[in-house]
Amino acid sequence: MSGTDGSKRSAGPRAHVPLAKAGQDRWGFANTMSTGLGTCVANAAGDTLLVVGEGRLEVYDADEDRWTLDIDAPDTHEVTGCF
Repeated sequence: MSGTDGSKRSAGPRAHVPLAKAGQDRWGFANTMSTGLGTCVANAAGDTLLVVGEGRLEVYDADEDRWTLDIDAPDTHEVTGCF
């Protein structure tokens, strides 16, 4: 994940996440994450993308094309694997 928007509330770069949506034959980009993450891991669960790192869990809803901060996850500051 890369990119930046210069947001001061961002802990790291704001992600511009490429996605392939069901039923489409091309890649597009999701809306920008609600907070920046420099180090994180991600996994899909149905139409939801879960991104954990730097003390946060970000959830992307593909149907709404929207990111939300689900919970503060304080033990995720040094994530090195996947879930």
